[in-house]
Amino acid sequence: MHIGYLHGENLLGPTELARIVEACSGGIQDQQRMTTRIGLWLHHQLRARGLGVLVEGDYTCAAGRGGFAGPKTTLAFHGSLRHSATEQREFLTLARKELGKGKFGND
Repeated sequence: MHIGYLHGENLLGPTELARIVEACSGGIQDQQRMTTRIGLWLHHQLRARGLGVLVEGDYTCAAGRGGFAGPKTTLAFHGSLRHSATEQREFLTLARKELGKGKFGND
């Protein structure tokens, strides 16, 4: 998971971000809903000017049933990142470097 934000009124450290992610990811839900939920919560609580969330998950249960196996990537953008392709590319480039993979979904 990668979270990037352009700070507004509030800043959070890695520990606080991890706690929020843990709280938002509880229960049975799909990956897109969780990604959106984390993004919305952080955007509103941080009053961030812009925010991006990238979640990548592997689904071994689907592979066992003959379905799609491999990572599924979901994204959520809020604030300025929602409306700026340049800022989205910058976020994805930084996340890509961190992942060390060089590709996302259909890239």
